[in-house]
Amino acid sequence: PGGGGRMTPAPPGRTTAGVALALSLMAASPGAAAVLTVPGAFATPQLCGAAAQPGDVCLVSAGSYAQLTVARSGVVFRAAPGARPRVAGVELTGRVQVVIDGFEIAGRVRCSSGCANISVVNSVLDGGGIWLVADDVLVSDNRFTNQTTDMVNQFGVRWVVRNNKVYDQADAGDVHMDFHQSYC
Repeated sequence: PGGGGRMTPAPPGRTTAGVALALSLMAASPGAAAVLTVPGAFATPQLCGAAAQPGDVCLVSAGSYAQLTVARSGVVFRAAPGARPRVAGVELTGRVQVVIDGFEIAGRVRCSSGCANISVVNSVLDGGGIWLVADDVLVSDNRFTNQTTDMVNQFGVRWVVRNNKVYDQADAGDVHMDFHQSYC
């Protein structure tokens, strides 16, 4: 559903690793993972992510939160049903694997080296875009708004970018904007 383009299936075992991880983490059942609430058990998504174990879900209610810095691998950050929590950017550090699902992100989603199995889905990227040095990435069903620079910068292999929409782009002056640039 969605998207007007046509995708060619990837060769077996090639482009699907990040997607498979994302789907397995996103579908984790309560018996297989802890569901940690923000606010509730934790005041911020940052504190939740620091305490979470691989496979845990940080379920985040509506609100505005500082930048989310993720250093723990295998955590799902998911908006609570009906909520769209806002974070001031996402910084991934080290060799993390993470799912960001349903957030409004004011600023960049960024990893400057060595990340893998990253998923940014069902989110609104407001003014910052995605800049990842990472392999096995899923960027799906997002809305990009108020961008003044390139929206998706790919430094890695095995990326799936699909069903994203672009709205209300800011005036970048003499600078052109690309939706997707690949540097692999």
